[in-house]
Amino acid sequence: MPRRVGRSLILVTLILLILVALIGVIGTLILRGPGLAGYASSETSDTSVRYGPFQAADNADDWGLGALATYTRQISENPDQPGPYLSRAKLLMSIGERERAEQDFTAALQRGAEGREIYRDRARCYVTMGRVQAAINDYTRAIELEPDDPLLRRARGELRYQMGEAAGAVEDLTMAADRFPDQVQIRRRLAWSQWMTGDVDAALESFDRMIELGLNDLHAYMSRGAVHLHRRELAEAESDLEQAIRAFDADPSYAYFYLWLTKVRLGEREAADEAVRTHFARTDRMRRSAWTPRIASFLLGDMTEEEFLVEAESGAWQPAAEQMCEAYFYAGSVRLIDGDAETARAYFQRSVDTNTYLFYEYCSAQSELKRLEDG
Repeated sequence: MPRRVGRSLILVTLILLILVALIGVIGTLILRGPGLAGYASSETSDTSVRYGPFQAADNADDWGLGALATYTRQISENPDQPGPYLSRAKLLMSIGERERAEQDFTAALQRGAEGREIYRDRARCYVTMGRVQAAINDYTRAIELEPDDPLLRRARGELRYQMGEAAGAVEDLTMAADRFPDQVQIRRRLAWSQWMTGDVDAALESFDRMIELGLNDLHAYMSRGAVHLHRRELAEAESDLEQAIRAFDADPSYAYFYLWLTKVRLGEREAADEAVRTHFARTDRMRRSAWTPRIASFLLGDMTEEEFLVEAESGAWQPAAEQMCEAYFYAGSVRLIDGDAETARAYFQRSVDTNTYLFYEYCSAQSELKRLEDG
């Protein structure tokens, strides 16, 4: 190799080494930073301790274990500062370590951090951990800091719906639906929450809007058909329930049960029985619950009420509360059709008392109770 070329290579190598060293020093200074290191308050931020340069840690591929080690070192060096806890919490969230992230968010809050983003993110951790009420509490704190944020309202409304807090869910989801009028899933949850309270008029309006937005699966038509049934709009109920059965993107057995109730009220008992018998005589039972044939047997008169309720309470095919919610609604409906409003009211209440909020029969029992109360 000529000596001149060798010298040039040595010089280039030295320059590259110096550049690498400088980059490393600058990176260390940025990471270590003084005090809250990027969490200083800002008039443009919605938090008093905001996510700053450490936000880059959201990309676990870029930062990974090195960033985690850096934040852990910062915590050991400055254990009373909230910034490093927040940075590590965000990184832990990005790699799915939600329980550890929740601990760091809590530690940061205990050290003076504040802001809707912190409560929002800790709420998301709680949801993953199955701590729904804790998540609702944190979303509430975030909403107190930003009352008009429709995304926070939607998130809390969804959780309230799951917990059966129907009135609160309606409040939150109404605001979210107003801000996002074309979001069909918000409208679905709002409709169900309204139905859960027994407000079939508001629920019907929301189900109408949901279907207008293009949601036309079995549950969309079955939900609206059930609401029409409770309003005693029997022709509309029959039409929607038959449409639900034609959709057939899920087991239509429950649509047949509601259709049976509708046809019987229309004075078409033989047609109602024939529809249910034909459905359960089919051999395509892949997605059918072992419990639903018992409901069919009761409606068709092949099983007495007493036998039906005993089987429901056994919990042999589904959790007992679920079977009882369904059984007491159908038993109450038959009693009401037969003119025994007193027993029907007691059965509907038993259905509601199971607290199986997300079941058709729970919402239906609520609606029938309200109808009886209103006379």
